[in-house]
Amino acid sequence: MEYKSFCKTEIIWEQKQYIIQQLKSLENDKLILFASENDLSSWGLLEEVHAIQNKNILWIKERFKFLTQDGIFQVIKEIKKHNFEPTIIMTIGGGTSIDLAKAISALFYMNLSTPEEVLSTIKDKKYKENYKTLDIIAIPTTSGTGSELTQWATVWETNGKGKFSIDDIALSPIKAIMIPELTVTLPKRITLATALDALAQAIEAYWSKNTNFLIKDIALRSVELITHNLSETLQDPTNIRLRTNLMRASLLSALAFSNTRTTACHSISYPITQHFGVEHGFAVALTLSEVARLNEKNTEDIDQLYKVFEEFSGIRNWINKVCEGIVQLNLTYFGIHEEDIPYIVERAFTAGRMDNNPVDLEPKDVEAILRKIL
Repeated sequence: MEYKSFCKTEIIWEQKQYIIQQLKSLENDKLILFASENDLSSWGLLEEVHAIQNKNILWIKERFKFLTQDGIFQVIKEIKKHNFEPTIIMTIGGGTSIDLAKAISALFYMNLSTPEEVLSTIKDKKYKENYKTLDIIAIPTTSGTGSELTQWATVWETNGKGKFSIDDIALSPIKAIMIPELTVTLPKRITLATALDALAQAIEAYWSKNTNFLIKDIALRSVELITHNLSETLQDPTNIRLRTNLMRASLLSALAFSNTRTTACHSISYPITQHFGVEHGFAVALTLSEVARLNEKNTEDIDQLYKVFEEFSGIRNWINKVCEGIVQLNLTYFGIHEEDIPYIVERAFTAGRMDNNPVDLEPKDVEAILRKIL
């Protein structure tokens, strides 16, 4: 009988010095370390990492705004250039860094010789034929993507129009090390965008076709933590208690949507991010209130979700309030105009996301949603 665990990742809460302890504990492994020098320096860990670096640690310092087939191929080449045979990966960073670790885990042993081969392997899911993967230890530095608990990595086609997922349960990190103090230096805009991503993931898990009562409870708690801590965090960004609450919310969101997948908001967001460069968290939050309005008739206990936003006069009003002074959450603010709507509509239907929505949306529905958020 096939069995799917609710969460296969060990989750621990620690302080930043634990990173050094963990690296030392893996001294007999062949470890790939994904980490930015600037980040390690800002946390006061750079000298210690340099001090323990040895032949068993290959440190990859590149960072990518979006993960593409070119970026993945570049990193695979870098590892092989050193004749390094890794046994485990530790990744310290945001969702893109963790997704990079998953991509390397899935593709490293597949003898891919060009970026085009990387892309075709991802598109056709040929990596599932390769049963040799690398264990991943994930240390998230944002509170939003949830990649530290999921089996998916998002890959954007270089100079193209496609967005693809690497998807395999073997790619779920074996351990997620949660260190809230790593998030205190995040700029307001990134703090806001990643928290809105977590909010969208939780809400979409709540109404997904694959939801259940336990997932709803988990998702609802995530939403409560975000709505009651995000605004304060933006005003007091070094407050560890507030940062911890957002990280708790992100973790709960990840736990919820990793068991359901996301829905229409994420599906519509992909062309908004890829073609217009809108940060993922803002792109998914743009449509939340309008999609909620359409989904409410098919969402059991929608009143419990709405109750969280009652004191703020609804989802849209809360989002607008928390975004004040940072961004305006409408399409025009991001340089998207009425003539761009058909382009987005045409590319807004992603399998596994749009068809997971509790209400079946048609192109005319998506067009109406986009017009209301112009």
